[in-house]
Amino acid sequence: GALRREGSSSISGSNSSSHSQNKLSGYSSISITLDDRPLNLAKLEKFITSARVQKLARMKGVLWIHGMDSHRCVLHLSGRGRLGFEQDGKWSGPPKSELAFIGPNVDAELEKEFAKCCIEEDYVGG
Repeated sequence: GALRREGSSSISGSNSSSHSQNKLSGYSSISITLDDRPLNLAKLEKFITSARVQKLARMKGVLWIHGMDSHRCVLHLSGRGRLGFEQDGKWSGPPKSELAFIGPNVDAELEKEFAKCCIEEDYVGG
C-alpha cells in the first residue's frame, strides 16, 4: 500500500505513518495505517514470524484481513515473542489496518515490509 507520513505530503493513496525516537533507550516507534486494501493473511504470518519482527519490544494494532472483511482482527506482540491474534467484532467504520511498532531498528524499511502484506494492487473492495 501507499504511505503518507504525518505532517508531510502524500506519497500516494491515503495511507499514513508517523515516527518517533527515544534516543536514551535506543528504541523508536512507527505507527502505520493502511486503508486502501486488506492484508493477505499468509503474507502477514510470514511478516510477523520474521526474525526482525520477533526482536521488537512491542507491536499492537487492528487489522483488515482479506476474507474476514466484516470483522476486525487484533494483533499484539510483546517481549519474548508473546503473540496474540483474534477477531474483535465488526467494523464500526470503513475497514483499515493500523499497527504500531516499538523497538530497536524500527525504520522505513520495516514500514515497507508491512505494506507488502497487502493483497495485490488490483483489489476491488467487497
